Amino acid sequence: MSDKMWDGAAYGRIADVTSELDRGVDINVADGAGWTTLLIAGKEGFAEIAMLALDRGADVKAVKKGGFNILHMIAQGLGASPSRSSMDAFVAVFARAVELGAEVDGATSGGQTALYMATAFGQAPLVKILLDAGADASIAASNGDTSLYNAASNADAHVVRALMAAGADVNQRNQAGFGPLHGAARSGNVDVCKILVDAGADPSHQTSAAAEGLAAGTTPHGAAVHDNKSTTADYLANL
Repeated sequence: MSDKMWDGAAYGRIADVTSELDRGVDINVADGAGWTTLLIAGKEGFAEIAMLALDRGADVKAVKKGGFNILHMIAQGLGASPSRSSMDAFVAVFARAVELGAEVDGATSGGQTALYMATAFGQAPLVKILLDAGADASIAASNGDTSLYNAASNADAHVVRALMAAGADVNQRNQAGFGPLHGAARSGNVDVCKILVDAGADPSHQTSAAAEGLAAGTTPHGAAVHDNKSTTADYLANL
């Protein structure tokens, strides 16, 4: 157990982490919730410490309570708050963790994979690493939302294409019946709507339950109208 090492990872004190490792503290020692030095550094945004942990034998398969691994920590941390390290530095850590065998399809207790989080937070470089490593683009979270739904909702045409190329289903629905085209319609991005429709997305599909501020029975066009997205509403109305 090493509070000094954990605190060093949490507050960016790499000298403290190094000194603890040099005196023989196990890099993989974890607290009661499963937090390790690697996971802490990943969450708090200290890429240099995370890379040091990897170089000193950190277990990339370690998970904290809730099923979060280092890939989740980086994808979530970069998206949720400004990182204390450069994006390039964390992309390097992420790629190294994948190379060392981190579980690319590992899911949290909410069914969220690293790919799901990377698409939710718009982290395109992480999406590429995961897909190149064979991440399953079709895995849905517990509520049925998919990585493709996230990317479409974020109007990220490049990621949408990449996910479809990796086998993502353009008509896969969440528990309330929302599909990627609903997300694209609400984003107001016609190009993403066109990409999905050209790939076979069904513009007539209706939601099965009220959710996200929309009534049951809402089509992608209805979603665009509800959100005052006139460009996507006009496009979908003319299909």
